[in-house]
Order: sequence, then C-alpha cells, then structure tokens
Amino acid sequence: MQYNRRTGQFTKTITIRSDFPIVFQPITLSHGSEHRHIIDVKRAPAFRIQDLPPELRNNIYRFVLQEDGPVRIEAYKNSEERRARRPVRESFVNQMSTIGGRRYIDHYGQVPSDYSLLRVNKQFNAEASPIAYSHTFEFGRIAIMGLFLESIGEQSRYVKNISLPNPGGWSPGDGRKHFGLLMGASGLRKLVVEVDTISRGSGRAHNKVSVGNFVSAIMPLMKKLHRERKGFSGAESVLEIVKVTGRRVFCGHGGFKCKNETEECGNCVQGRESAVVLDGMVRKMLAKALKI
Repeated sequence: MQYNRRTGQFTKTITIRSDFPIVFQPITLSHGSEHRHIIDVKRAPAFRIQDLPPELRNNIYRFVLQEDGPVRIEAYKNSEERRARRPVRESFVNQMSTIGGRRYIDHYGQVPSDYSLLRVNKQFNAEASPIAYSHTFEFGRIAIMGLFLESIGEQSRYVKNISLPNPGGWSPGDGRKHFGLLMGASGLRKLVVEVDTISRGSGRAHNKVSVGNFVSAIMPLMKKLHRERKGFSGAESVLEIVKVTGRRVFCGHGGFKCKNETEECGNCVQGRESAVVLDGMVRKMLAKALKI
C-alpha cells in the first residue's frame, strides 16, 4: 500500500497471473453519496477462426491446402481391415509401404493429411472445398477416378482439372460409368488424357480405348457442360476442356522420359505427332455432335 501525496489517496499494486487470456472491466458501485470503484476480472472469449473475415479465412485455407503439383490419387485397401478399397493420396500408399508401422495412422485409418481441414465442421468444409478441389487431380486408372468422385459426392462441382496419364484399357460401359460421375463437375476446365491410352482405330487395342469409344464416354458430360455454359461470356468452350497430350509418350531409349538430350528420338516425335492428330479428331467429333 502506497500513499500519493499529490492526490491524497492510497494505491495498491497487485499482480495477476493467468494461464489464459483475461479482460478487465471497470465497475462503479453507488451507495448513497458514496461511490466505490472496482475492477471485474473475466476470462477473455476464446479466439475462433470463424470470427475472422472471409478473405482472411480463405488465405489460411490456401496456405494449408497449397500443392506444388498434381495431386496423385491411388486406390488402397488394408488387408487387415474389412473395408472396401478407397481412394487415397499417393503419398499415403508410399508411407504405408515404407514406414511399416501403424503408429503413424490415426483412428480413422489414414495418415494425417492437411485435407483433414475439410472434416473440422460444416463451415470449414463449405468454405475450403472450392480451394481443396481446385488442384489438378491425377489418376493412374479410370476406375480410381470413379472411386474418388464417388467419395467426394456433391463436392465434385468444385473439381477443376482431371489428368489421366495412363488410365489403361476400359470398356465403353466402364467409360460411361466413370465419366458419368463427372456430371456434377460444373466447373471442369481441363480433362487431359495421354496419347498412349487412345487408339485411332475403331476397335479396342491392347491397353487402349478407341477414339470413338472415348468420345462416346465423355459425350454426356460435354453436352451438359455445353448447355450450362452456352451464352455465358468468358465461359470455357467445351472444345478447350478435353486435351490429348504426348507428355508421357513411351520412349524406347528411356522409358517415359527420353534420355536423348540433343533431340527427341523417333518414338517421342511420332508420339507427339499422334497426340496432335488424336486431339484434332476428338475436337472434330465433339464439335460435330454439339453442333459448334
């Protein structure tokens, strides 16, 4: 207790230690002509990310869910669990095959992932899903793409880019089934397939599908997107969505990557030329069917 000669009042200094944030609220108690001033100490409300402006929350979602490249999806089934095969990130399969211990897996049977942010609550899922699914998703087989689309359900409307580097041979029925699951992807911008998965002929070649069956499988999706985007300025043309590339053309010298540093080998040149031809055939068949 200290006496202040200038004010003629006694003052006392106290120290408050707390493990959580606190706030001070001054209160004046009146009793007749007397007034007593006290300070009410309360625990401060907990900080909630939901209290931030939407712009800041979106910046946080982008930081957490950022990707350096395509998100590779594989199918996984644990032989010890009685669960159906499910789509997971390729990194999950790699960790399972190299770590060898279950202590890295949470009680949901998954390796911890940044995409767990979508499971916090409904608000996080609704706000972060457009960011999470805006990346390029790459599938080794068309059936894995189907598993992925089935697992995310209505969130497929946020899917922007699909890459099928080596989907393998599939029947027309399988194609219609799996590409049909993309019908909800109203924001789809790119559907990329590799030239070594499509054949020019009308029949089904080894591990390839004919260009006619491919176009037939994606036609319902293209018609739907064409109807939805027709008349809207700035909307991507459906002819710009599908792309046949030669990015992973098989090279006889170096597998999927040519080792000839000075110039491309004959296989690479032929593959890229075939990609241009097949891409033109797909565009022409789509344009004719959609009357563009």
